[in-house]
Amino acid sequence: MRREELDQSSPSYDHQINEIVDRLFEGSDDKVKENKVELILNPDPAFFEKRVVVHFHPYFEPLKPYVRQWWATLLLGYRYRGEEFYNIHDHILRILDKAIIKISQDTVEDDQAKQAELDRRRLHKERRLATFRPQYSTTPPSSPLSLINTPPHRHGSYRDDQDSPLAAKRRRKKLHK
Repeated sequence: MRREELDQSSPSYDHQINEIVDRLFEGSDDKVKENKVELILNPDPAFFEKRVVVHFHPYFEPLKPYVRQWWATLLLGYRYRGEEFYNIHDHILRILDKAIIKISQDTVEDDQAKQAELDRRRLHKERRLATFRPQYSTTPPSSPLSLINTPPHRHGSYRDDQDSPLAAKRRRKKLHK
């Protein structure tokens, strides 16, 4: 499921976030390579922070220190071809293990961000399911009098419909008791 900010039809669409995702993940191979090389070779330590970390969704706030640590490890390995380069997986796994332990120990959760994410998922699900629901006409009646003589419309409810085959069966059953 994609972030709402990446959906161009969403009111919360964010062109800047969409551009970052395209630049670093979804663009052409050459474009992604060019942008990642730029991140790695840029001498400014705050460059990664400004280009990537500040755009994290608030839900992932607790992961930012570990992403920064991960990035620093990658830079050491790729810039200097040091020990980190040859054992990069071990270093990254250690960072991930620390993150899992720390986050699982934290009992205080960001309830607001969690609730917002759950609401977003529920809304997304409802929108998707709406495409499968029957569409009823919203044409207004031709005159106000037609509303008076029209029984209330029930959506798929046969229990109260006296003309339904099920209602007739129930009536026969009651008579035979």
